[in-house]
Amino acid sequence: FLSAIIARIKIMSKVDIVEHRIPQDGQAIVKTKDQRLDLRVSFIPTPYGESVVIRILPTGVLYDIGNLGLDEDNKLFLLELIKKLHGIIFVTGPTGSGKTTTLYACLNRIKSGEKKIITIEDPIEYEMDGVTQIQVNPQTGLTFAAGLRSILRHDPDIIMVGEVRDRETAEIAIRVALTGHLVFSTLHTNSAATSIHRLIDIGIEPYLIYSSTNIFIAQRLVRLLCPKCKIPDKNPSPNVLQFIMSQSGISDKKEVSLYKSAGCDYCNHTGFYGRSAVYEMLPIDENIRELIQTKALPKDIEKAAISKGMKTMLQSALTKVSKGITTIDEVISVLAVEKLDLDNRTCNIPITEAPDSQASLADAGVKTEDKKTPPDEADSMKIFDRRIYPRLRTPAKIRFSFFKGISKEMQKKIVQYGVKKEDLFREYEVTIQNISAGGVMFKHELPLIKDAVLDIKLTIPAGQDTSERQISCLAKVVWSHKEDKTALHEAAICFLDLSSGDRGIVNNFVKTHSE
Repeated sequence: FLSAIIARIKIMSKVDIVEHRIPQDGQAIVKTKDQRLDLRVSFIPTPYGESVVIRILPTGVLYDIGNLGLDEDNKLFLLELIKKLHGIIFVTGPTGSGKTTTLYACLNRIKSGEKKIITIEDPIEYEMDGVTQIQVNPQTGLTFAAGLRSILRHDPDIIMVGEVRDRETAEIAIRVALTGHLVFSTLHTNSAATSIHRLIDIGIEPYLIYSSTNIFIAQRLVRLLCPKCKIPDKNPSPNVLQFIMSQSGISDKKEVSLYKSAGCDYCNHTGFYGRSAVYEMLPIDENIRELIQTKALPKDIEKAAISKGMKTMLQSALTKVSKGITTIDEVISVLAVEKLDLDNRTCNIPITEAPDSQASLADAGVKTEDKKTPPDEADSMKIFDRRIYPRLRTPAKIRFSFFKGISKEMQKKIVQYGVKKEDLFREYEVTIQNISAGGVMFKHELPLIKDAVLDIKLTIPAGQDTSERQISCLAKVVWSHKEDKTALHEAAICFLDLSSGDRGIVNNFVKTHSE
């Protein structure tokens, strides 16, 4: 019945039923129960017949920004951003990650009779009242670039470009943004930081990118646990629990509520019902502009954004896991998280019981008998104490420098604290006092101000079965003071963006040598 089924779908989609040699795209509207569904159908030829994919969209449904899955801070930030009169808002991600839905939600929020909004799309996903929508048709020469040129003659205030695919489209969109229009568009990239290099790769000059772009937003879709049948996970793996807490910044286990799927008639026994987006927002500020100008690597741009408070997609997703909205397995599947053993539901970050606060500080080398510790230092030591990994007193080499992406305000504070301006970004080598997978402590003649962000290179000594390893990441100074009897400054630093794999290497080193 394959040929008959495909022919029937082609008739519904209004495409050529006798053409089997070239790809074809069509559209149909069907009714099921009380719902009308918009079907986007794609046909491609294969050696054994045609392959058909049907994309199902509800007709007449437009999401509001409040229903996309944004946390409160990102939602308020985005609401302020779409009020701007010019610039580009790029939403990035792979096919089927909900980019267009996010853009429609933004347009739906800001559309009014006083603003003229024109979109050019391939295809038009949703029909919106009060918006002029254009369907791309390459066969007649109506491409994104050609459509953009014509749109400008219609005096738009806001423009949405379905996708930036080539240099010509990107250049026109950027010029439109620079001439006082607000532009929404999408890119196919894996993260917010790699979107910048994607634009550079297709031939856009860095100065045009940072002059025109307001923000890069990366997103993915995760399935939501069925509200009718989800049940608490009463025996979660301690290692998975620790992974969630360490990545999402949660310090109290009571704040984590893990659930698992059961399956019922409501969710068709899948355990999931509906989807929600997880986001990563990279605003273009002064520090990011400087990195774009120098064509910095995506990982350096991402580090700078994290040091300024950017919440990664993984952190956004794990926050939903901790609230019982989705599962760790779903997050691992969607975001391709490495170093997790799904069969045993363990990760390579061993957990230990949280020690007593005073004992932990003493073990870290912090004097606890002084009752006159300033409040800000006490808070910093608490932050350092949250790293509940086992700690080892052993010498190891570390090279560090102040991170070049720090703000100019922080640079001034560091200079005022005692670091010479010419020494600001020099690299220093020091032997650390002790180490854990959460951070290290060391003494150095260089004064290190609290909250300074460091770019570090940690050397893990060779073991019996391992060779010497070099690990690079950003770290934050969470505690610092000067010893009275010497000219040395003692500092505790906490790893910021250490990958789960590298953190496991450090932790295994500590455990092996502790034994």
